[in-house]
Amino acid sequence: MFPLDLLASDRHRFEFRVKNGVYSWRYRNRFRLERDLRLAGHAITPFVSAEAFYDSAPAAWNRFRFQAGTVVPLGTHVEVESYYARQITEYASIRNLNALGLTLNIYVNH
Repeated sequence: MFPLDLLASDRHRFEFRVKNGVYSWRYRNRFRLERDLRLAGHAITPFVSAEAFYDSAPAAWNRFRFQAGTVVPLGTHVEVESYYARQITEYASIRNLNALGLTLNIYVNH
């Protein structure tokens, strides 16, 4: 059990891609810490995460992404995630990227 009731998750993902007619694959590993809170009677979940990307084309760990944000549920099947992201890419024309993001998640039961 982490202190302060933190939830830790570690996601591993493989992507198989064809980019500009060339096959490549990418491995992504994301570590995330989050904690459920109640603010003025509403549930929110602040989080921080770090993700490393290994690309087969340059055969290197070439991208790193750091995020901090909040997830706010809008019902039982809908939530909004707002975040700030910083991304560093070794082999790209734009090496450093800062962004604000907003994601709408909709969960469907079968």
